[in-house]
Amino acid sequence: MYLPRVWTRDRARCTAAGIPTGVPFATKVALATELLARAFAAGVPARWVVADCLYGRVHHFRHWLERQGRAYLVGVIPAHTVAQAGRRQRAQALAAHLPAGAWVRRSAGRGSQGERVFDWACVPLEEAAPAGMGRWLLVRRSLDDPEERASTRADGPAGTAAAELVRVAGRRWAVAEAFAQAKGEGGLDQYEVRPGTAWHRHSTRCLLAHAFLVGVIVRAQDAVRAAPPKGGILRAAG
Repeated sequence: MYLPRVWTRDRARCTAAGIPTGVPFATKVALATELLARAFAAGVPARWVVADCLYGRVHHFRHWLERQGRAYLVGVIPAHTVAQAGRRQRAQALAAHLPAGAWVRRSAGRGSQGERVFDWACVPLEEAAPAGMGRWLLVRRSLDDPEERASTRADGPAGTAAAELVRVAGRRWAVAEAFAQAKGEGGLDQYEVRPGTAWHRHSTRCLLAHAFLVGVIVRAQDAVRAAPPKGGILRAAG
């Protein structure tokens, strides 16, 4: 749980809410690092770490992932600089001057309204990377407004195809949708409590309920796909 400084500086308020005395202020990036470290130590299977630009703009977060030997794909701000064509360039400027042939129309996966289709450009970066790893700038461009672009920095196994990077980028939306479903169907955001312990209990139960519901849906979908088609054979007369 993220606690703003106004809370951590008021120890009486924290005590009243059941927050342990030793809990200090921590940024969202620090909390994410702690959660990921626990997941890695527990052996949670994951080939990529994905995050938006709130995390991608923080150099030490990306460097920490590299030291852990983890592949990542994180959003970056337009002013983020990368090495390409023998010089340092801002991501925004690099994306704006890409040739027409650099863009490929791809789907990043299905969303609530169908396939998420954008124009994508994958630019290999001229930056030193650990052995067996490569670095890219992945740029997404809107079909409706070509000036609307978003950049993502990727660090993963050398030779990773652009289509795979696009697929991984799309998985971040799936995570966001999962939280939205947990709120809408599991009541994750429907709590009116002040104590931190109650918040943890409520969140844990809602996430478990959401995981159960997702499991039921997946099993039902698998059963439908495995079932033989119903109905007889239509035969034209004549």
